[in-house]
Parts: sequence; structure tokens; C-alpha cells
Amino acid sequence: MEERVRQLEADVAELKRKRRDVWDVVQIIGTLLLPVAIAFAGYYYSLSMKAAEIASADRHATADQEVARINSRVGQAGLVLQYLPELFNSDPKRRDIAARTIQKALPDFGSSILYSLSESPLAEGDVKQVVITALDQRRAALVESLFAPSGGQRNDAYQELTSHEAPWRKDPKLINDLLNVARKHMDDPTGLRNVAVTFRDVSRDITQPRRGDIVTLADEILQKNPNVSSKIDLKEQIEAMKKWIPEAAK
Repeated sequence: MEERVRQLEADVAELKRKRRDVWDVVQIIGTLLLPVAIAFAGYYYSLSMKAAEIASADRHATADQEVARINSRVGQAGLVLQYLPELFNSDPKRRDIAARTIQKALPDFGSSILYSLSESPLAEGDVKQVVITALDQRRAALVESLFAPSGGQRNDAYQELTSHEAPWRKDPKLINDLLNVARKHMDDPTGLRNVAVTFRDVSRDITQPRRGDIVTLADEILQKNPNVSSKIDLKEQIEAMKKWIPEAAK
């Protein structure tokens, strides 16, 4: 893989020197990403098949469902690769559609690809802006969904925000989104609980530097909601969150 990366950098440098069409750059990206995507899909599928093989007879239906889910994700990964070159199209509408389709097809892994692209020198100017805008909108929608009326929507949002396959749990921008949306919904203890659990379960790399701001929000929440029903373990989750985010070493 390191050899591929070195070759990629050399090829891109040569393309820039010759000022060739951007499609050449996309072909190089595809050359690198296709084996990665295939390896990812194959590894994921292999693990699921092994799990299915050792499953007991009364769990065959569940195993079959898991295999079907993995097959679906393999197909979705192929769709992501199909739309990746469109991010470099000269038509801004096609770039925008490509970014949204990649995220919709495979929200966690697709967003991770876009996040990596946003930090890559291969994405410049309008391309970079389209990718960043799509990421910002997706992240903001997920945070807002922590307060959705449907329990399924709230859980789906939490799962994606804290997923190791998605970029959000290590995205520093997530902190401000959570702080701002929580302050908009101080009368919704269930949603506030979801925010606390999300703070607890994302990477400490982004929560520890902002511990002061997060603890301040936690105190505000408890002051605004002193008599929350015991069915909503808001206080317990906030206390757990504060303990989980350690103070920075002095």
C-alpha cells in the first residue's frame, strides 16, 4: 500500500506538470481506491461467512440475513466507486449529486471517503468545497436527528455518529454541532441524553480538548432539567460522560 501511495503521488505530480485533463487524475484515484474497496468488501464478507459457518442451526435465518446485508453493502460500495469520478466533473450540479449519492449509498464508508478526499491535495477549489459542504450538511443532519420524534431515527443518528467506519467520531467540527443543537433543545431531555451519550462514545481526541465547553453544557442541562423522569437517565448519562472525558494532563 505504501508503494501504491508513493506511485500515486509521483503520477499526480507528473499530471500537474503536464497539465493533463482532470480525468487522468480520477483514473489514478480509481486505481488506488478500487483495490481498497474490494479488500474492504471481501474482508467484511469473509468475517460474516465465518460467523455464519459456526452459527447453530436455530440461528441460520439470522446468519442468512447478515450475509444478505453484507452483499448489499458490497453493491453499495460499487455504486460509491461509480460516482467518485463525477466529483471532478466540470458541472457543479453533477458534482453535488455525486457527493450526495455517495453518502446516501453508503453513509458511513461513503462519508469516510469524502472526508479523506477533503483533506487530500487531489481535491482543490470547487471540488473541495462540494465535498466539505456535503460533509457539513450530513453531520448537521445527524446531530439534529438525535432529537427526532422517532426512536429509530435517533438511534440511527447515534449509530452513525459513533461508528468507526464513519468519519464523524473523530471530526472536531462535531463538537460545536452538538453544543449548538443541544442548546436549541434544552426542553427535550431525551434528545439531551442522546447528546451526552454521543459525547461519551466519540473519540477522546476531539472531546478532551473541549472538555471545559462540554462540562459547561452538562451543567446547563442539569440546571434546566432538575426534575427529569427516572425513565430518562439524563443525569446518570451526563455524569458518566463527564467521567469518560478526562481532564487534559498538566
